[in-house]
Amino acid sequence: MLGLLLSLLYHTQVVLALTLQKADTRLQDVPQPATKDLLASSTNEDSTLCRIAGHEINPIVESLATFFNGRNIVIYPFALTMVAAMRWGGIGVVVKDKSFVLDHDLDFFVAMSNVTYPGMQKVLHEWQLFLKNRHKLASFDGGKFTFGNPLLSESGIIRGGEFYHTFITVERKSPVGTKLKEDEAIVRTFDKVHALYAGNSSDHYILPVEQARPENNPMLVIHSDRSWADVKSQLVQEYHASDWYQEGYTMVDFWYQPERELSEGLLASLTKKTLFMGQTFPFPSSTDAVYQGMKVTFPRDHPAFYQTSGLCDFRESRSLFEEDLPSSPETSMVLSECTSRLSSKSFASFQYCKP
Repeated sequence: MLGLLLSLLYHTQVVLALTLQKADTRLQDVPQPATKDLLASSTNEDSTLCRIAGHEINPIVESLATFFNGRNIVIYPFALTMVAAMRWGGIGVVVKDKSFVLDHDLDFFVAMSNVTYPGMQKVLHEWQLFLKNRHKLASFDGGKFTFGNPLLSESGIIRGGEFYHTFITVERKSPVGTKLKEDEAIVRTFDKVHALYAGNSSDHYILPVEQARPENNPMLVIHSDRSWADVKSQLVQEYHASDWYQEGYTMVDFWYQPERELSEGLLASLTKKTLFMGQTFPFPSSTDAVYQGMKVTFPRDHPAFYQTSGLCDFRESRSLFEEDLPSSPETSMVLSECTSRLSSKSFASFQYCKP
């Protein structure tokens, strides 16, 4: 994993941005034809390949595919969301009539070379307007506090390693939002991030958003006489009180690399494509690019970081990371069937990995 948005990205160079209040302003409608809600039905090929779970996010995913493709901007699932796409073609799967989702947010990489920081925010703001008018779904970003070592603006931008992230929460209840809520992953992450960045018990890394500007990097620290336990308790209370937490809204994490030429591995493949929730997206030129994105979401002492050497290590459900499905013969069988079907339709999958 701002403005009721919380990041689950943590790493020695990864930052966590936490905002605990919804922004006061909302996007306004612009004239555009509305289409039907895609909640009730899956789209194109995904219903024929695997029993996908989490169709509540279909309108969000459809808007991403339609908006960015219409502007000739390459976007594709990334990190853990791409792992789900390569396993089943969607964010989750049905196993023995029980639904599971893999990720607690939706990770997407926007493959724009030499895009400016304001330019990217303009594109994402336009997508929010598109989503609002196409599917009547409001979204928000920004907020009150940041937590960690941020490169953050009121739009909820953080930097983690080589990647920048903009977090946007869509007011759509979904199993993805429920997973983040029920797992209490944010609460677990508070201590992990504090341990990584705090020089002592008085360094709590709580920044008013007006102070958290790109020019203020490296990290800013607010020194406090309050104990970490006291500060954490306040953060948890405000997090639990937010309507974002209460409603189980869906968070979209946009990854990008502003003001640089993208590496060849992050550019769209000329031959591979990705199926995700019934929509077709590009696939990056290198599977290692996806793997590197996965690694930076984990701290160095996490098994998913030090026990893996490539993307194929994420093929099976084997308790490598907290969000994964329970391992069982049934999940393995479903995985085998889904990856085979994806491969037969020329979609990216884990079929190329040796079991």
